[in-house]
Amino acid sequence: MHWAAGMAARLLHELRRCGSGADGGGSGWCPWLRALPRDVLTPLGWSNEVVEALGDPGVVSEVLGMQAAMAECYGRLKPDLDALGYDEADFLWAVQVGLPDRQCTRKACRDHHPSRFL
Repeated sequence: MHWAAGMAARLLHELRRCGSGADGGGSGWCPWLRALPRDVLTPLGWSNEVVEALGDPGVVSEVLGMQAAMAECYGRLKPDLDALGYDEADFLWAVQVGLPDRQCTRKACRDHHPSRFL
């Protein structure tokens, strides 16, 4: 399994603990988790049309490969994520927010997103 998928699953598990209080105090990560941006955008969330608009075959291949890898990882993690009350959108958010050197908010990315050229 890709490391980002494993990290995303762990992040969602800890986030669930923040809301439950079942262990008497939640996760020690709660303050950090609550500070994470809720609105992130990386190429993982782009449509095929937007990815193809990048025009560079190597970049397109890498983005589509990463999207496929995360889809496969989600399929493997789905039963566990379902049990926690999370869906694919939650999983992709956790993957993207866990890639800090590649993340940006929608506002920050707006001018650089390839869809503005379509």
